[in-house]
Amino acid sequence: MTKEDIKTKMKKFVSRHTKEEISDDYNFFTAGMIGSLAAVEMISFIEHEFNVSVGNEDLDLANFSSLNAIAEFVIRKQNEN
Repeated sequence: MTKEDIKTKMKKFVSRHTKEEISDDYNFFTAGMIGSLAAVEMISFIEHEFNVSVGNEDLDLANFSSLNAIAEFVIRKQNEN
């Protein structure tokens, strides 16, 4: 799966929580777009959609703050397996 494929799927997920058009580097947390419940949903979505495991050591806002950050995280996790 490519970085663009990951970002496209994540844009669809994020669009359920906002009607705003977001750029690939838009920081969800700084903007207050993603709260704690949505963050848990997002991590669950990432694990199931991309078949990766998000461990405690991965729970860093930097990994999930933007579409680009998520895509890079997913690719890194997929390459670990």
